[in-house]
Amino acid sequence: MDTTDNKFLIFLKDIKERPGLYLGQPSLELLHAFLNGYSACRKACQVMASPEERYFFSDFSKFVCDYFDVQYQFKTDDPWVKVIRFFSTTDRTAFYAFFDLFDLFIAGKQIGDSPICFDDDNL
Repeated sequence: MDTTDNKFLIFLKDIKERPGLYLGQPSLELLHAFLNGYSACRKACQVMASPEERYFFSDFSKFVCDYFDVQYQFKTDDPWVKVIRFFSTTDRTAFYAFFDLFDLFIAGKQIGDSPICFDDDNL
């Protein structure tokens, strides 16, 4: 996927680099709420999502579930949040694990290509 001029991907990179500015602190739960608000705002304002946004919102959960070899058993639209949080020691660790997984997802990496850190001691 070409990521050179995509505002959504650039925006997520900014959030990763400055989570305090956008979320108050590095937190997967806050990031999830922020992304839900972002998506709801676009829909309410009738702004069409970019192909990258549609790809993320439709396929990222499957990627995360496949990465961890778990079945979709959650009664939520975003199982990626529950799965990442389950395998992380803290919400802060889960925040950074999200971005590691997101980078693999965008790069089109195969499952098992790169290990992800889920422990604060290794951040």
